[in-house]
Amino acid sequence: SMSSASHDTPIARRPASGWIMLARHVEPALSRAIRLNAAGYRDWWAEYEVGGIRDGQAPPSGLLDMAREADVIFASTRRRAVETAEAVLQGKHFIRDTRFIEADYMSERRKL
Repeated sequence: SMSSASHDTPIARRPASGWIMLARHVEPALSRAIRLNAAGYRDWWAEYEVGGIRDGQAPPSGLLDMAREADVIFASTRRRAVETAEAVLQGKHFIRDTRFIEADYMSERRKL
């Protein structure tokens, strides 16, 4: 029957409820404490988009605990997001997805 077939799917075996946690990347390596004109901002943003995170940061212990319990973890494809996920997950698998890019100002699809 249709109802017994639906019980064989992976989704049917999962709990009916759960939680979603969003975490932003840690402090970027590129300083934001600067004044810029429009052209300078464009150059700064281009560098920020490919940049990583500032050295010497540690994820909060609560975030580490939550990551250990998570079934599925996503991160944007930006270097700073990937570096943050790697620090938090300590070897656990995560999925990189462009849909999690927080602000894609410089891409072709954003240009008007």
